[in-house]
Amino acid sequence: ATCDAMTEDGAVFGGQNNLFEGLENAYALYKPKMMPVYTTCMPEVIGDDLTAFIKNAKQKGHVPEDL
Repeated sequence: ATCDAMTEDGAVFGGQNNLFEGLENAYALYKPKMMPVYTTCMPEVIGDDLTAFIKNAKQKGHVPEDL
């Protein structure tokens, strides 16, 4: 599973970049066919849109479209 591992910056600016980095690292290391992603308290409280973040990650080439 991949987590955004948010810090104070993520709380202020959102966790999308943290998630992009986590997805890239996990994919580069393991080349999985699927990757579960879960949120923690902070992204839920600040209203991060995980579905949109994953869609953006695919569109921007951080992970393959078919993942």
